[in-house]
Amino acid sequence: MAATLPCSADGSLDLGARWVLLVSLQQLDAFLAFARGDADLSVRLQQPMDLADLLSLAAQTGYAVEEADVIAAMVREDDKLSDRDLQRRAGEEARKLRNFIPG
Repeated sequence: MAATLPCSADGSLDLGARWVLLVSLQQLDAFLAFARGDADLSVRLQQPMDLADLLSLAAQTGYAVEEADVIAAMVREDDKLSDRDLQRRAGEEARKLRNFIPG
């Protein structure tokens, strides 16, 4: 799955938005690198947490991370996966849904 570039209303490429996404994605990367070096923070990030808690934790440590940054990072990681790995993941997700949906 390829990431799409941000466009303005007339369909032209919005380089300003792309730059903001890149800079804020760097903030997320920097936060995660910082967290790896902090034992307490590293343990907290290994526990399940919702997105709001993650964003709050990043803000408390001085990193400007937004929901779009987390989504962009997920897309970036998906882009690194082979078709086979993506297919395997889709199968795992489908099995979870099959068990969740009654009938």
